[in-house]
Amino acid sequence: MTSLINDAALSTDSYNGKKLPSLLDDSYLLEKLEELSLSVENSNDIKPLDASVDESLEESNVERYSKYARYIDQLNSNIEEYKVVLTQTKTVSDQVIKIINNFEDISKDTNEFINDTNQLHGEYIKVSKLHEAIPEFLQYFESLDPIMRRLKHATSANIVRKDSFKTLMVNIEQSLQFLDEHTDFKDYDSYRIKFKQCLIRGCELIANYLKNLLRHSYNDVYDMIKRNVNDESSGSREALIYIKFATIAEEFMSQITELAGRSNNKNLERYSNEINSILNDCYNEYFHTRWRLLNSAIHTRLNEFDSANTGDLSLIKFIQDTKTYFQQLCLDEYRLYIQFFPEKYCKPSINMWFLSLCEPFYDSCTSRILREKDITALCDALTLFSKYYEFEEGSEEYLKHFKEVQFDKVFQPIVQTLQQRLIFRAQQYVDREIVQYTPTIDSFMITNRKTAPNGSKPLDFENDSILKAYIDGFSNNTMDTDEIENKETLTSREIELEKCESFYPPLIKAIALLSKIYEMIHTVVFDDLAHHIVHDCVLSLKNAYVMVVASTSDAGSNKLDMDLAYLKNLLLLREQIENFNIEYTVTETYLDFSAVESFFRTIREGAKFKRSEYSVLSLARDLVPKVVNNMVDARYELMQELRNIIKNFTEAASKDIVRETFKFLPGDKGESLIAKNVELRSNIEDRLPRIFNQISTFIDDDGIVVHLMEAIQEVVVHSYSEFFKSISDRQKAGEFDNLDISELMDIAVFSDFFETITKKLISSQNEKDQNVI
Repeated sequence: MTSLINDAALSTDSYNGKKLPSLLDDSYLLEKLEELSLSVENSNDIKPLDASVDESLEESNVERYSKYARYIDQLNSNIEEYKVVLTQTKTVSDQVIKIINNFEDISKDTNEFINDTNQLHGEYIKVSKLHEAIPEFLQYFESLDPIMRRLKHATSANIVRKDSFKTLMVNIEQSLQFLDEHTDFKDYDSYRIKFKQCLIRGCELIANYLKNLLRHSYNDVYDMIKRNVNDESSGSREALIYIKFATIAEEFMSQITELAGRSNNKNLERYSNEINSILNDCYNEYFHTRWRLLNSAIHTRLNEFDSANTGDLSLIKFIQDTKTYFQQLCLDEYRLYIQFFPEKYCKPSINMWFLSLCEPFYDSCTSRILREKDITALCDALTLFSKYYEFEEGSEEYLKHFKEVQFDKVFQPIVQTLQQRLIFRAQQYVDREIVQYTPTIDSFMITNRKTAPNGSKPLDFENDSILKAYIDGFSNNTMDTDEIENKETLTSREIELEKCESFYPPLIKAIALLSKIYEMIHTVVFDDLAHHIVHDCVLSLKNAYVMVVASTSDAGSNKLDMDLAYLKNLLLLREQIENFNIEYTVTETYLDFSAVESFFRTIREGAKFKRSEYSVLSLARDLVPKVVNNMVDARYELMQELRNIIKNFTEAASKDIVRETFKFLPGDKGESLIAKNVELRSNIEDRLPRIFNQISTFIDDDGIVVHLMEAIQEVVVHSYSEFFKSISDRQKAGEFDNLDISELMDIAVFSDFFETITKKLISSQNEKDQNVI
């Protein structure tokens, strides 16, 4: 009963119209029924109930379940009440949901209203600001007509001196800036163009005023100079040209600053081209005025320099004097210029004008340079300008060195002319002294180098300025300055002269030329010229060597001397060229006319052409010259010649040592074998020192001497090894006895024997050198 009540109580909150529980759902009642059922089933004595018993039971059950029935009725009553409450609750819930939906609609309408209100408020604020700014905006447009009228009726350029004109120009500038910031205004382009025209007109008035100021100043100075024409004092003329002319500098500067400032104003960058054009007119007027004042004085001084500098050193002295004059002239003009123009904006223009100012200097120097034939004089003239090209353009040192005038740009035309003339003269020198040089049969003989067959010296160090400068520089670089005037210096110089005379003349001239022009011309040009000089030297050396070898009947020691002389010259060329950091490989482009030459040679020989083989078109096609691009490596060419001559020399030296000792006829006996082996040892002991002395006489480098001796040893030992193997094969065939073979030196023993003599010669030579030192 209790559990049923609890279940009813708990289910009231969540009742959803379900049926009431049955009686069997009551746990207490169910338990009693089960006990009753068990007691009835377990009873052995079952007796039928009579009517009285039934009645008593019914009465007792009615009394017993009456409370339960009342409880059930109460529950049913409560359930009905709950149903009414639930119905009312659902009604209230529906009303609440409807109210919430209404509130959401109200909130949405409220947000839309707020947004509309904010937009209207923003537009109101914008319109309010525009309303407040209209008077300020209108002043830019209203000022246009008065500005245009004033500028249009301005008849005198002196208007620019008034403060009102400066205010007018500021208003124009502000109006243009305002229009650039408000491109959405109606008729924007029309107003901008009109204000631009006003700006240009105002700048033109400033420029006209400055031009008039320069013209008046020029007339005043020129009249004074003309009145004092009989006054030869350069100081009075300079005072008029500079001091008197500078009296207008302050007024000029105040006006030109207005133009230069607007030309570099970022707000007026759109109109910078027109303003710069006006500003350039002012520059040109100033430069033209200064040129008219300086022209006569410049030409007068140049004539004085030209008449004063004559003789062998006329070019160097003339360039030095005129360079000094124009250098000071440029400095004076620059210092006057910065009194007229703001240095911050106008410095590039004056440096460009200096090129025009110095044109008389360029013309005078060019005429002398083109007449100069001496390479040394051209190099000395270039040296005068070397200090202007020590620093890389744009570096800190460069900016510090050329703080005022950029003299590297001012003197560049002269330097280029000198370099072009130097290259031309160097090419002529190479053609004359190297390419066209005709060698003689004593070209590689040391003892005959001091005089040529016709009695003239092959190397004229006194009359050839390039050779003289080369030997003097070489001597000065290898000696102390305190010894230059001493007798020992002269002796050393003579020793160097003798050393140079022992080499092939074109080779010494080529090295002297390269040493002279090194760093005087552009690196690329120098590399190309040096490449051709190396090629021409190698070719000339080779031709002279071939001619001398062909004309010499003696194939013995004289041949070794020629090989060593050739090797010595090649080694000197390699050693000297390495000092110049030359890019050896270049591309040579030329036209190949070999087909044309072949055609005319065929005609000259009387050959006839068959119509079937040649037609006019095919003949014309074959005769067209071909463009050939040839990559030439002078370093490879030089090294190839070195390898060839070393190979030839080692083979010739080994043949001179071996002679006929390795040659055996089929009938030769063992006695002849032993005799020739003894002769071989004797040749090595006698001839190897002589060959070593020959090498030492020609080659000063101990490392190369050792290399040559080792090469000779390698060739002789290799030849002996082949000889020994052939004798061993013949001994096995029975041609020689074992006793005869045993008398021969083993290959290893022979190699040690040869090496011992070679080391002894080298060590003795080293001891001599140390004693000399």
